[in-house]
Amino acid sequence: MIIVSGLRRSGTSMMMLCLKEAGFKIIGKSMADDGNPTGYWETAAASRGTRAPFEGVIKVLAEGLPYCEYFDKFVVMRREYEGILGSMVKRKMVVSREVGMGIIVHQERKMMDFLEGKNFILVDYEKAVKNPRGEMKRVCEFLGEGDYLKAAKVIK
Repeated sequence: MIIVSGLRRSGTSMMMLCLKEAGFKIIGKSMADDGNPTGYWETAAASRGTRAPFEGVIKVLAEGLPYCEYFDKFVVMRREYEGILGSMVKRKMVVSREVGMGIIVHQERKMMDFLEGKNFILVDYEKAVKNPRGEMKRVCEFLGEGDYLKAAKVIK
């Protein structure tokens, strides 16, 4: 099982769509809305983690990682804090920039602690946007499969 993870607003939905286009079996539904027209690609596991093995790729946000008992590899999205914070403020997900920054720093620290010693790749959102082919090639090579050229076409 492959888990795509990261903080909220870090590019996890984009990565799920990329991997779908690359030919991976995705666990979850698009659930598109005005805020994310290409979809979130989530299940209940997105925030609660997963205690059951799956074949394919599932999205588990950073706060759900400690509850994951089955996994092979992690694709972890990172984004500049200001990018995450700006998106959170725009969507009214935090009461203030200060509170939002505290949440971001705390959750990223917990996520990285969980990932220590595990098989994961960090994907920088900004690098993926600037160089989709290069970053998706790196991801597909890490996963050992997938059409990175099709995946790269998703990134805008």
